[in-house]
Formats: sequence, C-alpha cells, structure tokens
Amino acid sequence: MRNSKILKVAICSALVASLTAVTAISVSASDASDKITSEGHTVGVSGTFTNWEAGKDIPMNDDDGDGVWEAMVDIPSVEADWITDWNKDDKPTGEQHFQFKVRLDNSWDVNWATYEPEHVRVLDSQCNLAIKEDVQAGDHIKFRVFLDTNQMNPEALADSNAELDANEVEWEFLYAGYDQFEKVTDEAPAESTPAETPADTTQDKDTTTPATGDTTSAIALVAVVLASLGTAVVMTKKASSKD
Repeated sequence: MRNSKILKVAICSALVASLTAVTAISVSASDASDKITSEGHTVGVSGTFTNWEAGKDIPMNDDDGDGVWEAMVDIPSVEADWITDWNKDDKPTGEQHFQFKVRLDNSWDVNWATYEPEHVRVLDSQCNLAIKEDVQAGDHIKFRVFLDTNQMNPEALADSNAELDANEVEWEFLYAGYDQFEKVTDEAPAESTPAETPADTTQDKDTTTPATGDTTSAIALVAVVLASLGTAVVMTKKASSKD
C-alpha cells in the first residue's frame, strides 16, 4: 500500500513538472513574437535566389497577429546555380538543394534555419533551410516560408541532448520552415481559332427575284393593269357602237 501511494505521488509530481515546463516554453516563445513586433524589426526570406544579398529579402508579415510570420515565395524560373551543396553541422551532406533562410532586418545578426544538433541551435545556424522536393533549373516553383514564434523546431524538441529552457527558447529554437510547395506547370494557353465568318450569301442571290411580299404586290399590280385595260377596251367598243 505504501509503495502504491509513493508511486501516485511520483506520477503527480512528474505531471506538474511537465506542465510547468511546457507553460514556461510557450510563454517564452510568445514573448519572441512580441519582441519582434514591439522593437520594430522586419522579418524576411533570403536565399540563393537573392544571392544572399542585403536589401533583397522577400518581406514576411504577421498581419493577423498570431505570431506566425509568413511569405509566399514565387520563383518563375529556377536558375542552375541556385541549386547548391547543402551542409549540416558545418559538414557536407553530399546533397544539393534550393536553399534559403529567415532573418531579421535584412542582416545576418539574427537568422533562423535548420536545427543543428552538434551546435544545439536553430538561431544563427550555419545550416540553411533546404527545399527537399525535386527542384530543377527552369522550374517554376511556389512555397510558403514561415517563422512560427509559438513553437520550437521539431528537430530540437526531438533531440534529447537539447537542453531547452525558457531563456533559450525565446530565440534559439524558434520554428522556421516551409510548406505549401508547388511546382507550377506553365502551359501556354492554346491559340484560339477565330470562328469562321458565315459566307455572305447575299451576293449569290438573284437580285431580280423579289421577295415574297414583293411578289404578291407585283401580281396585284398586274391584275389592276389588266383590269384597267379590259375596262378601256369595253368602253372603246361602246363608244364605237354609238358612232
């Protein structure tokens, strides 16, 4: 019985400790979004497609204030030199990918990318975010980039060696990534064939042939003329007989 009570107390203590840790991490992550906004920072996407240059970042926004900064990136035609070697933990992986990072204020002072286990960090990581889908030169691609200040990078959470505390979570492990990837097929619209103009058949009509209504009028006219002639003949005969 005593062992059972001890076990129950231990389980309750563990649950309380877990809830306390989760609350501390959640609050800290929310503070990160508040800090970005309140200090007037900008958030943007930089990558091989911008030549990693300052001032060319694609702006990210948190218009609804939910703590998720995002931008839709539209690349009409990927260039061959934008697909480069990908390193992780400062070591070559042997892979080549289309790469980018999320950063503050168009500078490299503060930026986020893929989690690096060796360095236990996401912030200022030397490992870029990589599009893992197949991307080839000439492809038209679209994808959504996000910086979620409400949660930490899943890889960091899954890494038991990552000693996460409230102070680190604020910047070190914010979740940056991409989704909604789409490879656009740019099919040129089929050329519309103009509708054939009906042949002008009026030229083929016998213009001497009157329409139905005109035919009726012509017949009536002839009848009137004939009747008039007949009357004239009769009157002429009468006149002759009197003479």
